[in-house]
Amino acid sequence: MSPATSPNATYTDHFVRLNLSIVLVLVLVLFTLTVCTATTLPLAEAWGAEKTVVISSTFPGEMIKAGDTATFPLTITNMGATSIDGRIRYSPFGEAEEWDIRFEAGGRNIHRISIPPGGREMVTLIAETTGDAAVGEHRIRVNFRDARITLFVMITETRADEPGTLELTVVNKEGDKVRGATVSAYIDIDGKLADQMMTTAGGVISMDLAEGTYDIMVEKVGYEIRWERDVRIRVGRERDLGIISLEREPFAAEIRVGTPSKTITAGTRPVFEITVENLGEFDDTYKLRVDGLPHGWHARYLIPDVGMEVTEVFIRFGEQKNLNLEVIPPHDVEIGEYKFTSEIESSVTLYSDELSLDIRGIVGKRVDFDRYRVEITAGDAASFVVTVRNYGRGVTLTNIRPNVSAPGGWRVDITPRTATSILPGERRVFNVDVIPPGDIVAGEYRLDLVVGSDQAEDEEVEFRVVVEEGVHVAVFGIMILCIVVVGLWFMFKKFGRR
Repeated sequence: MSPATSPNATYTDHFVRLNLSIVLVLVLVLFTLTVCTATTLPLAEAWGAEKTVVISSTFPGEMIKAGDTATFPLTITNMGATSIDGRIRYSPFGEAEEWDIRFEAGGRNIHRISIPPGGREMVTLIAETTGDAAVGEHRIRVNFRDARITLFVMITETRADEPGTLELTVVNKEGDKVRGATVSAYIDIDGKLADQMMTTAGGVISMDLAEGTYDIMVEKVGYEIRWERDVRIRVGRERDLGIISLEREPFAAEIRVGTPSKTITAGTRPVFEITVENLGEFDDTYKLRVDGLPHGWHARYLIPDVGMEVTEVFIRFGEQKNLNLEVIPPHDVEIGEYKFTSEIESSVTLYSDELSLDIRGIVGKRVDFDRYRVEITAGDAASFVVTVRNYGRGVTLTNIRPNVSAPGGWRVDITPRTATSILPGERRVFNVDVIPPGDIVAGEYRLDLVVGSDQAEDEEVEFRVVVEEGVHVAVFGIMILCIVVVGLWFMFKKFGRR
């Protein structure tokens, strides 16, 4: 038999069960509310809430080559009931961060817009790509208020190996094209000269430069220097600086030397052709002089055709004059290179031009005999005096070597055998003795003298030796003749007419 249950125990058990039921109901209610809230809020956003701004583009993707510009017309619409105002922003991704991107509207660059209720505005995003942009698709996101759109630029071809191009036109204040102006591009970071060109007859230049930032200097004699700072050059792009106007200097001149370096032979007077052009705004007088001439040299400025010596010239603005600078080296000038300076001084500026002369010598050698024909008796010696002269200018003859070509059996003595050197204008004497053999047959014989040196070609001179029979030969012949005559006489006497 089970024990009896007390009333207190039964009440406690029912109370516990009731509390558990209440807790369970509360948990179920809270879970249901959480689920409903989580599902209701997104639906409310999707179906109940409306955006106040919409950004749209008919063509959100464009295909271009690297270095070209992509253009995206955007329509921004205010869907709300109140005016909106704010900044429009772009967010490039990857390589697009290096591009030049901006917003334009109404031909102006903008960064903020204001749209009335129900209104719309047309805005253009312009993306200037770099020439070395990689082939592929690049993204740019545009944001305004709570609206956004993603634009795509497809690079079809890169120009990583191509330079950028700088273009400009140089004119004076009258608008005339300036020919021959020097345009120099200096790297902005270290000031190093990157390239330099001169303008054409039309005053224009087109200069290829690597990508970077440059300081551009435009200069020409007679004009003030013009600088264009921080000029950005991009790969594969043209950067046109437009028209660069130069201002004339009050006093300026251009000095042009026809040939600043000349090569001449010793003994001549070189002439340098010089043109002085007054490029300033006023007439001016120019003083003429030469600096740095070697000792013993002289120089003078002459008016061409007239030959009149001048020390200064007056030139009206916009005009020019031609001058001849005649340089007179001394008679005994040594061969070599000489440098000096032509100085032409205006009212405010000294113009200097370095000139140079390369003086070369004239090689000259002459061989003379005291006589070119000698008569001797067999067994005797023929003597000649040979003179070798250096009639050149500025060149010393060295290692002078006389040599005689004679028939076989002849003996030739030359004193001295050689000469070490002969200075210009000097001479050396050689004694030549020619001895024919003892059994030589009488007659005229030709011999050749050849004189060589290190500087000049061998010079050959012909001379002759006439050999006559000796006296004893003649006496012997007379004796034989006499014997023959006497013998004939005895025979005639002995035999008579028989």
